[in-house]
Amino acid sequence: LGVPYLVSLRGGDVPGFVPEIDAIHRLIATLRRAVLRRASAVVANSDSLARLSEASDPFPVQVIPNGVDTLAFAPNGAVERGAENAFRILFVGRLHSQKNVGALLESAAALAALPGPPVVVEIVGDGPERRALATLAEQTGAARVLRWHGWLDKQQVLDCYRRAHVFVNPSRYEGMPNTVLEAMACALPVVASRIGGNEDLVVDGETGLLFDLAAPRQMTDALQRMRLDASLGPRLGARGRQRVIDEFGWPSVATRYARLL
Repeated sequence: LGVPYLVSLRGGDVPGFVPEIDAIHRLIATLRRAVLRRASAVVANSDSLARLSEASDPFPVQVIPNGVDTLAFAPNGAVERGAENAFRILFVGRLHSQKNVGALLESAAALAALPGPPVVVEIVGDGPERRALATLAEQTGAARVLRWHGWLDKQQVLDCYRRAHVFVNPSRYEGMPNTVLEAMACALPVVASRIGGNEDLVVDGETGLLFDLAAPRQMTDALQRMRLDASLGPRLGARGRQRVIDEFGWPSVATRYARLL
């Protein structure tokens, strides 16, 4: 129809991002490239996703990150963290192999055996691995520190961000995780796997701590470090919120799209 359009790449629509659908991408390669070729612009939400797209399809990709409402997702010091004075670890997301929640459960079991305040791990979400993860939690001993919430509404999730001491994203791959943006907007420090997407958001040692997927003990060490140093998490969280306001708030992201359009 001659109407200009742009393509916004989000993750699974890029070949190689989700290995399970590589066959589909091979099947639709001609159509996908025709769409990309005729677009006025191609945008990805992270540098790593842009590089992956350009390696698969020979078209330049600009980067405009995901945005977050920094007014809605904001810290609230009045939220009660619980009478047990526990160190609260939060995960929010789909219980799928991509999210690598099993590694978090094993880390939780290890933390429970280390000195420090009591540990509570809150899991918000559901998905195909829910039963397997519950079994793993029983086997590792993590079950005694877990709180399974299932899916919650926006306000309930916001309360979880505000109640937690640290947010964990141990994913195997990400485009740009909205949950990490939301957590950072709530001034919550983030412990995350060192992968594309997470690295675009979390500055190691400045707004959170990164760990290598090949060395899951690093996740336990990072969490224990925050557990024992009560000043570290708030310091990292404050810097993370400022970074989100400066670079990932909707005014900044929307302005970049408006200019492009």
